Amino acid sequence: MKTSAPVYRPILKKAFATAWFHRELWPLAAIAGILGTGTAVNDILAQLRNTVLSGAGNSAASTDVYTFFHGYFTYFVSITLQSALGSFLIFFGLLLLGTVLLIGAQHAILRTVHRAAGKKQKISARALLNEMSHLRFRRLLVLNAFFKLLTVNILVATGFLLANLSADKIVSDAIFGLIFGLFSLGIILALNIVGVFSLIAVTKDNASTTDALDEAIQTFSSHPLVTLEMSVMLFALNFLFTLVFIALLLMGAAPALALVTSAIDSGSLVAVSAVSIAIILAFLTLTIAFGGFVTTFTYSAWTELSYKMGGAKKVHPRLHVHAKRMLAHLSRSA
Repeated sequence: MKTSAPVYRPILKKAFATAWFHRELWPLAAIAGILGTGTAVNDILAQLRNTVLSGAGNSAASTDVYTFFHGYFTYFVSITLQSALGSFLIFFGLLLLGTVLLIGAQHAILRTVHRAAGKKQKISARALLNEMSHLRFRRLLVLNAFFKLLTVNILVATGFLLANLSADKIVSDAIFGLIFGLFSLGIILALNIVGVFSLIAVTKDNASTTDALDEAIQTFSSHPLVTLEMSVMLFALNFLFTLVFIALLLMGAAPALALVTSAIDSGSLVAVSAVSIAIILAFLTLTIAFGGFVTTFTYSAWTELSYKMGGAKKVHPRLHVHAKRMLAHLSRSA
């Protein structure tokens, strides 16, 4: 029996190499990752990180850092937000600036990822700015808003339905809730996959919104199992990366706590401030590096998969390959 060539291993290997080599993309990719990367279950990872970090925040070091900067932030807010009009203008300005920054970062990363994949040279800041200057803002904004709104509506409807299940029929409602929850998760996963392929079509091929949606739907409908398998593998790998990130934070917690304790014992406000700022900067650096690497890796993997599925050879899902092998083995045994 002819063995099939590996599909995902070369894609993931190349995506990892691209993400690791082009570390200059990490800060911008960390911003782009806020909009999502096409793997819906990555929200579970974010919740896990928040839970772990909030638990670590009960330490004396985190408490001192929080207290030190909370006063400055509260003072700033009390001065700038003196009126309802000022609050609205500041909120609207920050919202507009944040939207432009997020969409621009997403566009630049998607554009540079497929260019960087075949190049062993760093991407300059000038090249990134050049990509930002050719921003397809309206199309990317419409696509992001469209898929985010659909996802939120499905989550709200699912949560409302599960919250109002009858307590008198525990077994039947539990089965129904499980089936409906899995169905909703599958729909959300499919929406995220179609969404990321539509974004790739806009940034790579300069497609219109409708053409990008049509191309993304055709890609997903022609390779549903392949894209779902890729999404599951990316989730597993991102979960592993998250565990490594948490381990690094826990390893650095003890030295950070020792430094803060020494600074407090010295009785010097300057020492406490310096140590607190250093810890915050170290934490932000690690967080940006982690978020940037994961986003670059994930976008690279989806881009490579889109190239693979657009090629001449048909891409077979691993479930299909394993099923054929099992049937062939059973037929020989019979």
